[in-house]
Amino acid sequence: MNDSSTRNTRKMRNPHDDEEEKAHFQRIVAAFKYYRAHSLQRVAKTEKYLRSLPAHHQALLENYHQHLTEIRACIENNYQIIKLIIKDVAYMFENVNPTGPAESGKAVSLHPSVADLEKVQATLKQFVRDWSEEGAQERETCYQPIVEEIVSHFPADLCVPQDVRVLVPGAGLGRLAFEIARRGYTCQGNEFSLFMLFTSNFVLNKWVCWFAHRNV
Repeated sequence: MNDSSTRNTRKMRNPHDDEEEKAHFQRIVAAFKYYRAHSLQRVAKTEKYLRSLPAHHQALLENYHQHLTEIRACIENNYQIIKLIIKDVAYMFENVNPTGPAESGKAVSLHPSVADLEKVQATLKQFVRDWSEEGAQERETCYQPIVEEIVSHFPADLCVPQDVRVLVPGAGLGRLAFEIARRGYTCQGNEFSLFMLFTSNFVLNKWVCWFAHRNV
């Protein structure tokens, strides 16, 4: 598509659609930002309930108090990663200042819904599944059969892997696409969720590159 047709396409876009996209973008960023406060509030609520129990019952739950302390530490560690994930998301797409105020002047509510906060939690869990040592066994079960099927159909001794183009729909955090590309195939991931796109951008374009450079 040339520059002229690109400009014409942008002119044809409904301004209302752009407004909704911007609001949606801001809402997802807000959900990530609110993760720490929301999670700590849940821990505090649990602690308050524990303190309301009779002393002899609290004594039986002494280990659980320690567990909640560890949960707090995990929340803080997770939030450090979240800050890195959302640090440069405004520059990911062609959006013009997607984190800025809406052009119509209407205020965008940045208080996340429970559903959005649960999606942040789910994204962090998938982060562990797709990119940690703890998730290796699950990845072996989910992704390895697909990789082996691709290799069996397009073995390196019978084709040029980079000439084989593979699409991964619903790519999530990009681990399957990464594994396919790592074997030399030309791979593109397709993903709709901004929760996934923000995080996969961090993993694939920042963390993996930093880790690879560190281990050269």
